[in-house]
Amino acid sequence: MQREDGRQAYASLDTRREYALDVLPVGVDVSWVYYNRPGNIVSLNLVCCPNRHHPDLTCPLA
Repeated sequence: MQREDGRQAYASLDTRREYALDVLPVGVDVSWVYYNRPGNIVSLNLVCCPNRHHPDLTCPLA
């Protein structure tokens, strides 16, 4: 997906990686979404367990 103004449409991989490394250890989920040229979507998600925002939900692996 390209922006009409020519600017970068997504945060860089380094920026996304830095954010993920910062928030995952404290229990915050990370979700990355990318739209490719034909308009298909690629979605990558990592769900923390236990989750900081939903502490009452039990971990399915526990």
